[in-house]
Amino acid sequence: MNQTDYWQKVHLKYSQQDWSKQPNIFATDAVTYFPKTGKILDLAAGLGQDSKYFSSLGYNVTTTDLISPSQVVDLNNPLPFSNNSFDIVYSHLGLHYFSQDRTKQLFEEIYNTLKVGGVFCSIFNLVTDPEIPELTKIDTDYYQTAEGINKRFFSPESLKQMLPKEFKILLLDNNGKTIKDGDGRLVRLVCQK
Repeated sequence: MNQTDYWQKVHLKYSQQDWSKQPNIFATDAVTYFPKTGKILDLAAGLGQDSKYFSSLGYNVTTTDLISPSQVVDLNNPLPFSNNSFDIVYSHLGLHYFSQDRTKQLFEEIYNTLKVGGVFCSIFNLVTDPEIPELTKIDTDYYQTAEGINKRFFSPESLKQMLPKEFKILLLDNNGKTIKDGDGRLVRLVCQK
């Protein structure tokens, strides 16, 4: 199954769930680190509930995803945004589908896209995720699902190793939760340029 078909199917399934109509737990936590106003780049925004939440708070939000209803951005390719153009780059479980090299490049592109003093906030699947035994291992902490989707899992330590050294880490732990799952199996990251 190709990525677009897979994500269209997932979005349809998720759109029928009550939790998809409200901001994610991480969005409401992350906003406490945001500047009071500014431009947000929401990468791999899915159904866009976090973008809508940020917009309701007065932020100017650019919502991106591989499929509609967002600006279409394939994160396998370089980010199509100018350097120093956003105050905040945010992603909820959208940046863990790539090889180690592409992940590092993506983090560099995010760093470059941020204005000086800008904030990068993201949440990731943890290396102890219960889904891992069902997956086919490709590389260290990198697996393939039965549908053919590649998925990376992180620890706080492995994530720190992939980030540009220039980032100042404000929050990095494995206490992340989702409305959908309600457990603490996610790595939370907040860092500043």
